[in-house]
Amino acid sequence: TYTPGLPFGSGKGDQPGLAHVGRVFTLSADAPPQRALTLTLIYEEDELGPAPEATLGLYRWNEVEQVWEAQPNTHFDAEANQIVAQIDRLGAFALLGTPWRAYLPMALREEQQIDRPITCHNLAANGGFESGPPGVPWQMRAASNDPLIYQSARRSGAWGLWLGARTTYTDTAWQRIELPRQALTATLTLWWRMSTNETSATTVYDVARFGLQNAAGGWVGTPISVTNLATRNTWVSTTLQVNVSTQAGQAVSLTLTSSNDYSKITSWFVDDVTVNVCAPQSGWGRPASVDR
Repeated sequence: TYTPGLPFGSGKGDQPGLAHVGRVFTLSADAPPQRALTLTLIYEEDELGPAPEATLGLYRWNEVEQVWEAQPNTHFDAEANQIVAQIDRLGAFALLGTPWRAYLPMALREEQQIDRPITCHNLAANGGFESGPPGVPWQMRAASNDPLIYQSARRSGAWGLWLGARTTYTDTAWQRIELPRQALTATLTLWWRMSTNETSATTVYDVARFGLQNAAGGWVGTPISVTNLATRNTWVSTTLQVNVSTQAGQAVSLTLTSSNDYSKITSWFVDDVTVNVCAPQSGWGRPASVDR
């Protein structure tokens, strides 16, 4: 059931650093969904208010933590003015953006919001793994002598990343990304294909996670999660947008990692990875390495 508005009083859903963009609603049902649902939100540009369009994302209200959580598996289409997301839980949702403010001299004694152009650049290097092993600037943590980059793992080009394929083991590929000093959002887009020997249709045994990590090793937002229950043997494009304003001017890690339990291996193939970072045009600080 679709119900406009939130199931709590006005103001409770306010959160510093996020601005509502005219789409707030609750989804409910008599029973939890048995599979992922596709949710499409269409917005008008005059609804954006202080939030730059490039910062938009779908958020779900976490009733326990009393915070809005960005939803993974979200695709943002600025030309169509829409966001398409895969959700596996119901509840209260909102289309939110990240406003930014510039301040005039204190003599004006008044905060003024000034529009500035937002520019976005792909900061992921060698996202197609086309240099082959060892895949610089990617760094690998895997079993001895396993390069993780194989021609048989490719979706396009000549090479791709192969995670998993071993029991009781974790594979990881990562690279360092320097965020501009006024970074707003980062949008990770990649293609993955999963194959598994697991037979259960209900229990998660093996999982891969794709996302950005801060200097302490914590995930920035909620990473993309692909388990042994996901679509099998088919290439799937997935997009994750996260707010990186608190990491602006710092380095983050683009991390692709998988973990198998003690039996029945699962493999994940990954290719065509991009990380589009958006910031005010004047906030890059130095020329960006674009679309590498």
